[in-house]
Amino acid sequence: MKNNSMVIIGCIVLAIIIWSIPLYKLPFEMPMMLFASIKVFSVLILIIVGLMYFLNSLNIKDEKKKVKASSKLKNNKTNKTSSNFIEIVWNGKETMSKTFWLYCILITGIVSLITGMLSPLIGNYLFIVPMVVIFWSNIGLWNSSSNYKAKQLNKKKSYGWATAAKFYVVLSFIYTLSQAGFIIRDY
Repeated sequence: MKNNSMVIIGCIVLAIIIWSIPLYKLPFEMPMMLFASIKVFSVLILIIVGLMYFLNSLNIKDEKKKVKASSKLKNNKTNKTSSNFIEIVWNGKETMSKTFWLYCILITGIVSLITGMLSPLIGNYLFIVPMVVIFWSNIGLWNSSSNYKAKQLNKKKSYGWATAAKFYVVLSFIYTLSQAGFIIRDY
């Protein structure tokens, strides 16, 4: 775990260094497209390393949950009804941190990036796709933060992260609606 953290910190430092160097201060001549490609490549490497670390941490947590679930299943012999991940996130059955980082940040960012790159080719009405994803992930975050708050109150502990998550959802909706207003106004 410690080695993975050092790799991520190293990648972040490298990306910051590469992005902080202005083109005109390079000690040698480099075509602008090549330098821009290096900058984009550094961010892609950072994203890939971060995703690998994140998925690795999810895998470790999932293995621990499977061990606990199998021991509980042997004791209870109850069957759970399965549903797809869209319903699971929407109903707030995922953890609040996983909903925020995976669905609200990562998935929304990827969908927004792809639709932003495709919108000049297809049209600005493509903004509906990330709005749907943002709406879905934010409702899921709201519901999972409510569940987190209830669990923390049962334990008689602080629930500040649940309040912060709901504050994020409100700001995200305001920002998304204002951006949609700008896009619709251009039609």
